[in-house]
Amino acid sequence: MELVARPRPPLRVAVSACLLGAAVRYDGGSRRAALPHRALAGLFEFRGICPEVEIGMGVPREPIQLVGAPAAPRARGVRNAALDVTDKLSAFAAEVSGTLADVDGYIFMKDSPSCGLFDVEVRSRPGVAAAAVGRGIYSAALTRLLPNLPVEECGRLFDALPRENFITRVFVHAHWRALPGDGLSARTLHAFHNLYEERLRAHSEAECRRLTRLLASLCGSGVAPAVADEYIGAVMQTLALPLSRAAAREARLG
Repeated sequence: MELVARPRPPLRVAVSACLLGAAVRYDGGSRRAALPHRALAGLFEFRGICPEVEIGMGVPREPIQLVGAPAAPRARGVRNAALDVTDKLSAFAAEVSGTLADVDGYIFMKDSPSCGLFDVEVRSRPGVAAAAVGRGIYSAALTRLLPNLPVEECGRLFDALPRENFITRVFVHAHWRALPGDGLSARTLHAFHNLYEERLRAHSEAECRRLTRLLASLCGSGVAPAVADEYIGAVMQTLALPLSRAAAREARLG
């Protein structure tokens, strides 16, 4: 069986709705300028999602903040500490995860207590300065449920290196998703690996060698689903590792 051709843009990517210009933020505003739309033009077809609106918080609304242990904070109201939407945001993430089968990436709003991916302020208790950082409640739940889905935070996409890395991961994810779900052959898997081996090596020589050894043991017409799952999980995790500009140039990614 011949390998399915590489996907062609635009590919479907979910995004925090405020980044598309939707007036859904707690203060009734949007954050369209926080996403480099021109740099991404033609590559993606966006699906906007605002978890805070979707769980019924409305616009405008009480702002929320992360409070508690950094590894397991709660999303509580800034002015009304009795407000706690943690469970609602987590439940919405579980609901949304079942609707993203045709999505190949997700761009989140930075610093958001619901959607932030990196360094979201966490307070030990309401009314005190942030003492630690964590991940937004919704984004944390969604990334646990969909660990292979390429994700990125909007602010980092203004930097060419993380932007190109995210684009690469989205296209690899889409390519894998286009392969036959049933009856994946060893030949197809080898062909897929050969296409992306150089990229994998640029991120981790050791992991690339491990995956090459894994595939070397495959033969015949069929590949066990568990092996395919292990392989693509490792591929997506490896491509998400930081990549130096020198390594990017060497792999012709930068």
